[in-house]
Parts: sequence; C-alpha cells; structure tokens
Amino acid sequence: MPSPVRFRMLAAPLLLALAGCQSGGATAPSAFSGALPTRAVAGATVPVLPLDAYQLTTDQQERLQQAADRLATACMRAKGLDWPARPVAVGQEHDGNERRYGVSDTRTVETLGYRLPPPAGATAAQLADRKQQLENRKAAMAGAALAAYTGEKPGATTPDEAGRGGCRGEAAQRLGLPAGAADGADAVDEAVQEGWQRTVADPRAKAADAAWSSCMQEAGLSYPDPHQAAGDPAWRPGAPGLGATPDAREISTARHDLDCKRRTGYLTVWQTVETEQQNALLKERGPQLSAAADGWRRALAAAEELLRQ
Repeated sequence: MPSPVRFRMLAAPLLLALAGCQSGGATAPSAFSGALPTRAVAGATVPVLPLDAYQLTTDQQERLQQAADRLATACMRAKGLDWPARPVAVGQEHDGNERRYGVSDTRTVETLGYRLPPPAGATAAQLADRKQQLENRKAAMAGAALAAYTGEKPGATTPDEAGRGGCRGEAAQRLGLPAGAADGADAVDEAVQEGWQRTVADPRAKAADAAWSSCMQEAGLSYPDPHQAAGDPAWRPGAPGLGATPDAREISTARHDLDCKRRTGYLTVWQTVETEQQNALLKERGPQLSAAADGWRRALAAAEELLRQ
C-alpha cells in the first residue's frame, strides 16, 4: 500500500502521517475523471475517500505535533536532558492521497517524473535550512537522551520496553491520543489498511492493473501495476547514475504511466472500488470508527488549549 495513513510514534520525533484535507493553489491537469469526489491540495488533485472524514487535516496534524513536541521537550528538560526543538514545517505539505494510485497529474510527471514534489510555497533556501535542522536534531538523538525520549530499554521484549513509553509516551498520554495511535493501529488506521487490501483483491482493480500493464507494454515498458513502476529501483535515491533531477527515461516512463491511466480509466476504477470498500467498513465498524475520530478531536482540543498557554 502506498504511504499508509497513520499516526505513528517513531524512535525520533513524534510523527503524524494522517491524510490532510487542505485546499489551495492552482490545480494542475490530472487523470481523475471528475466523476468521483476530489479536492485540490497544494496544486494537485487528490481523491476524496469516505474514511478521510474520520482523520485530521494537515493543519490539525501540525498543531497536534507541536503540542506533543512541547510536552516531550519539557519532560526531557525535567530529566536534565537537552532535546532539540523540532523544526517548524515550511510551505504546504502535499496530501497523503496524492500518490495513492500512483502519479496522477501532468505537472509532476513532466518536471519530476516519479519524484515527490516539495511542500508548495517553500523556497529552496527554506527547505535546505529545514533539512539541516532535521539532520542536526537527528544527530543529537542518541544514547541516554533517545532512551529517555522513547522509553526503549536494551534487550526489550515487551511493547512498553520497545519504545512506547518515555517522554514521548507521556506526551501522548497527556494529550489523550486514541488507543492504538502510538503504533499506527487505531481503529481508523486499521479500517484504511483493510479497505486497501480489499481493493487490491477486488477483480475490478486487478482488471484495471492488467489493462494499464498492457497499455504500458505497447511502449515497451513491463510493469504489472503503477506502484511497481513508481517503485522501480532505477528511480530510488542512491541508484547508479541517478542525478538530482529525473532523467529522460524516468520522465518518459512516468508520462506513459499517466497516459495509460487516462486511456484505461485506471484512477476512476480504483477510487470507485476503494470507496465501496471503505463504505462497507463504515457499516461494519461504525461505532468503533466514530469513537476513534472523537478521540482524535479531543486530543486536538487538548493540543490547542496547551498551545494557547
């Protein structure tokens, strides 16, 4: 599954990776047909799915992250440990659904191939500065400080010992994060994962993959599905000969990928199937999903109160 939607507390800073719901900026031409709901986020058209309504927006994620970081930093300092502040995000982050079914808009394909675009509105200098700050922060996260932050213990054999405690865990508890949020296994995340697996197994989605693959073969390109094309090792950082900008082969492949999506109606099929699967899960697990969503809203309210102090 591409970029799973989840709230996961990693061994570094508290990380939220929930799908956002922001809009803004001119929208580039995309392969979405318009027959199903989409939204504009950071200049891209992204699909709207039923479970999106049970998750936080990108702005809300950032506010919750800021509050969690403030609590964890105070906890670390109370232990006599220095903990670098998390760099403030720059620009507008792209939505988690943007590459859900692979590349979908002309703008990114023609200029970036399969590479992810940077946050919208951020300058090169801002991005470089934030990257350096993140590297400095990562370098400081070691030894006793990291163990105090994560709660991880040498030779860990239980979940608590494996890094779900410490100052990070205390911050999550004080904000009242929903059960399972610490390891990306809350009810909403589980439903999103299940919906994706059901979509992958659906005969209609498999047929769409086959049609897209056949179209690609006409151009001499052999991939079973768009995610295999996007994940080709040739485009990955560190690949031999891979430069700072995409080469003609990558751009050509991504262009054919997008053209085949348009010709086969690929995005419409996949969004239709996943929408049906998520709606089915909403009927099956409605109370649990509503409870998890309420938990996120309460946590967000607690975060906003903290940030106002």
